[in-house]
Amino acid sequence: MLEIRDLSKRVQLLIEKYNETSPNDTDNRNEIIKELIGKVEGKCTIAPHFRCDYGKFIEIGNGTFINYDCIILDACKVKICSDKKYSSECDCSRKSL
Repeated sequence: MLEIRDLSKRVQLLIEKYNETSPNDTDNRNEIIKELIGKVEGKCTIAPHFRCDYGKFIEIGNGTFINYDCIILDACKVKICSDKKYSSECDCSRKSL
């Protein structure tokens, strides 16, 4: 199992890669999200610039849209249900959902 320090570094590199993708490069974005987020049910849209702690503790339901500059603090499980819409600059944590 990865140590927290190694996991954090891996996640930050994936986030950097994701945030640098072109809006037209949806295939690459989807692949990065699959690698970054713990569980994604169906399709979701996450607009850059996106940030999270670890990614693997996040679950996102089908049809969810997360607008620009979202931060998800996932030191513990964060579940976003299907068809949710988040405005720009939203901050999500276990306490805020």
